[in-house]
Amino acid sequence: MLAFAWSVGRLRPDVAFAPVSVAERLVRLAPGDTATLAIESLGKLVSQLLELGVITAFVAVGSCTPSCSTGSGPHSRGPRTRARRRALTVAGTSAPASRPSGMGPRQPARVRARTEHRDTAAAPVAAVRAPRGLAPCRCRAHPDITSVEDHYVVDIDLRDPIVEADEWRLSVRGLVERPLELGFAEMQSRFEVIEEVSVLTCISNEVGGELVANSAWSGVRLADVLRAAGTGAGATDVVFGCADGYDVSIALGRALEPSSLLALRHNGLPLTQEHGFPCRVRVPSLYGMMNPKWVTSIQVIGSGRRGYWAKRGWTDIGEVGTQSRIDTRGPAKAGTPTWVGGVAWAGARRISGVEVSFDGGRSWREARRGRPAGQAAWTRWAIEWTPDRPGVVRVRCRAIDGTGRRQDAKRRRPHPDGATGFHAVDIEVRR
Repeated sequence: MLAFAWSVGRLRPDVAFAPVSVAERLVRLAPGDTATLAIESLGKLVSQLLELGVITAFVAVGSCTPSCSTGSGPHSRGPRTRARRRALTVAGTSAPASRPSGMGPRQPARVRARTEHRDTAAAPVAAVRAPRGLAPCRCRAHPDITSVEDHYVVDIDLRDPIVEADEWRLSVRGLVERPLELGFAEMQSRFEVIEEVSVLTCISNEVGGELVANSAWSGVRLADVLRAAGTGAGATDVVFGCADGYDVSIALGRALEPSSLLALRHNGLPLTQEHGFPCRVRVPSLYGMMNPKWVTSIQVIGSGRRGYWAKRGWTDIGEVGTQSRIDTRGPAKAGTPTWVGGVAWAGARRISGVEVSFDGGRSWREARRGRPAGQAAWTRWAIEWTPDRPGVVRVRCRAIDGTGRRQDAKRRRPHPDGATGFHAVDIEVRR
C-alpha cells in the first residue's frame, strides 16, 4: 500500500505521501538545538534519513503479526490487526496536499523536474547576458550565469508546496498606510519589472562549498511595493510569510535596497517550483535563508521578530560574508606556466580584489579579475603561476570586498552566521 501511495503521489502532486507528512511534522516539533545538531552532523542526509526512518516505521506497523497485539486469543487479535492495517491504508493513500509543512533541510545537488504551472501573465524580460571572458586565462572556470538546472536547492520542506499563479495573492499589512493585496498579473502591470544578476548562497555553505550560484533574477523592486503601501512611523522590520509555513524577518533598510526584488523569473524563465514559483524574495546582501520562497505575505513591524531559523540558533541578521573559491587549476609541471582560477563574492558589496598564495600565506599575489555581470554578481578570477620545483603545493585564495576589507582568515563552521576562512587546494607539480 505504501508503494501504491507513493506511485499516486508521483502522478498526482496534490496528493501527499503520508510518511513524508509525518516526517515533516516530526521535524517541526524538533527542538531547535536538536535540528541544528542534526544539520551540522549529517548535512543534506538529515531529511533523507528521517524520511527513510518514518517509512520503515510505517512498514513495521503495517506488517506487524497478530502476536504483536495484547489480546489473549485469536478473536481479540484479528480485529485489532485488521483495523490497524485499514488505518495505514487510509493514511497512505489519502493524505491531503495541504499537509503541515516540515522544517528539515534539503540539499540535492540539482533541482528536480519542474512541476507544470500556468504563467500566462509573466512579463517578458531581457535575455540573460552572455558570460564575459577572462582573457588571457585559458583555464575552465565557472560561467558568469549558473543555469537553473545547476542551481543548488535548499529549503525546509521534504516536499515543496504547489502554488498556482492565478490563485496566488500577496498581502502587504502591518505598519503601512495603504494595505495591499496583489495578484500575479497585477503586480507586474503596476510595478516596473527589472532584472538583476546576483549571487545566492546558503548560510550553511562550507568554505569552498558548492551551495552558491550566480543567476539572473527578474521581478519588481521590493522597495516599490513597500512605498506603494507607505511604511508607517516606527517601522523597522519586514516579515515574510510563505505558503510552506516558513517565516523570516529582515531589516526594513535591507528591503529598501535597490537590488532587493520580489522575483518572478529565473534566467529569463518562470521560477520553477523548487525555486519558489510564483514569487520569491531576492535580497543579494543576505544569505539564502533570508530569501524566502513561495511568499504570500509581507508584514511591516516595529520591532525585531525572530524567524524560523533564528529561533533555532542561527543569526537573525544574515549578511553575506566575503568569500572566494578555487574552482580550477591547469596541469602543473615544474618550470612551466599554468593557471589557477575561481570565483569570489561579497553580497552587494562587489569584489575589489582577489589574492592568491603559493607559499603557505607568507606572500600573496594579485589575481586577474573578470568583469562581473552585476553589482551583486560574483567575480571570476585567475592567476598564472610557474612552479619552480616538483612536489605538492597548497594554494590559498582570499578576496577583498568593495569597502576594502579582506576576507576573514579565521576558520569557522557555518553555524551560526556563515563560514569563514580561506579556501585551499593541493596541487601536485610534476617534473
